[in-house]
Amino acid sequence: MTDKLATDSSRNATDADDKYLTIQLDGRVWGLKVTRIQEIVRPLKLHTLPEAPHYIDGLANLRGTFIPVANLRTRLGHAVGEQNERTAIIVVRMPGTGDKGLLGLLVDAVEQVVRIERERLEHPPVGGSGGSCVAGIARLGEQEDFLTVLDIDQICGEFSPTPPPVSAAATPAADAGADMDWFDCGPVAT
Repeated sequence: MTDKLATDSSRNATDADDKYLTIQLDGRVWGLKVTRIQEIVRPLKLHTLPEAPHYIDGLANLRGTFIPVANLRTRLGHAVGEQNERTAIIVVRMPGTGDKGLLGLLVDAVEQVVRIERERLEHPPVGGSGGSCVAGIARLGEQEDFLTVLDIDQICGEFSPTPPPVSAAATPAADAGADMDWFDCGPVAT
């Protein structure tokens, strides 16, 4: 009985690794690995951050926890789009932070979860839309449609969920305009 449980458990972990949430951005279908997604929420009120990178729309208060929200369109080099009733924020876990470091990704729409076996993922074309944030390309069924799978680690880059420590000698006046490198997700090749 124990062996069967271990086999079922490893199969479930493998199944989860093969699942991707499909999203809409600028009229195209993209995919995010479901194992990195914490939750999906409707757009929240954002508090702007001076000197934040252009793709950080601000901080959202998610049940008492402030999380940065990146506009995924802007992060991938696309024009900002209009929000509507299908717009959503996908809350993802940042690399190396467990459940503590969260980042919101603003997307045009959330579609469905699809299963894509690892061997069906192809290397991304060089210089395509999304640049270094693309993990691979997969065909959807027998159709000509394809799914561009995004790499959440690359989207987040070296993003750190906590700002650098302030020295004891620092004053509020000296901190005005302090370096916001802790919001840097890294460059995107276009």
